Amino acid sequence: MKPAAIFAVAAILAGSLAGCADTYRPIVDSQGVDQAEYERDLADCREYARRVDPAGSAAEGGLLGGAVGAAVGAVVGALTGNVARGAAIGAAGGATGGVLRGGVRGGVRQKRVLRRCLRGRGYRVLD
Repeated sequence: MKPAAIFAVAAILAGSLAGCADTYRPIVDSQGVDQAEYERDLADCREYARRVDPAGSAAEGGLLGGAVGAAVGAVVGALTGNVARGAAIGAAGGATGGVLRGGVRGGVRQKRVLRRCLRGRGYRVLD
């Protein structure tokens, strides 16, 4: 698979994390909880969680990963006699990994915001 195709797949996967706050449903101790009130609070907390941008985290990770990958690839390429090819391969690999790590990190932050919001409203979040 070509580096551009790998990067595109990684970007799509990272972008799919953007809906994390919409689908994640934390496990909450339901003893003494009014279910209708919980659903309203969950919807409100999801709005806060949506303020975290997993796609932005993925883009930042891709840029940083690409830069580091290009530098490492250039060094390896210099050792094997083809600096440009090494840098290109390193950049593609680094960017791909950075996009995935950044997207995952953004999704994790969304879940953390959602759980903290629910705890702040008095729920016992178990996960």
